[in-house]
Amino acid sequence: MLSVQTGSVKGYKDRDISFSVLSNSDEADGLVIFFPGAGYTVQSPIFHYGTGLFLSHSYDVLQVNYSYKDPFYDSFSNEELNEAIHFDSKAVVEKYVAEKSYDQYILLGKSIGTIPLTSITNMNSFERAKVIWLTPLLTEEEVYNGMIHTKNQSLCIIGDKDRFYDDGRYKEVLSNPNMTSKLIPNVNHSLERDFHIFDSITVLKEVMKEMEQFSF
Repeated sequence: MLSVQTGSVKGYKDRDISFSVLSNSDEADGLVIFFPGAGYTVQSPIFHYGTGLFLSHSYDVLQVNYSYKDPFYDSFSNEELNEAIHFDSKAVVEKYVAEKSYDQYILLGKSIGTIPLTSITNMNSFERAKVIWLTPLLTEEEVYNGMIHTKNQSLCIIGDKDRFYDDGRYKEVLSNPNMTSKLIPNVNHSLERDFHIFDSITVLKEVMKEMEQFSF
């Protein structure tokens, strides 16, 4: 039976950051941690179906529910927002992992959710974690360098019509032997094909299959 627990931690500047833990097993095989995008929340298609995917493989799912579209962050510079993303994500992860540990971990970030992957992977608990970089911000130096140098087994999925896609940087990222990748033609930052509903559903199925093959 599916169980859902919710909680919150004090994040950057004492902002409450909520999280949810979903489980359908008393003895989960592992934990996957979701770091969503700014507007692409855990209710969006990839995270919705991704939650079902990992639950079906007896993984617990930890969803970090930050909300950087809130007016609270309007005055933040890019540098301060990045600092908040790292701080908030680490606060949630540290709280939950301190209470319950697992033998296997998977970290999954999309868009701005790929920013905290660069620091979370430096935590002792996640040295051997698998990492999924969905639509990573290749134009951000921190994400780009993190992907080039990561020692974690990693999967990158991005479309060539993504506004954060950079062909030169993408090829550099692929030079990392720990990185495998799926470049999807004519797909945007939402991993969809503009105004082509059925094509977009096909892409969603393709992304789910890539994630499953990589994770298990």
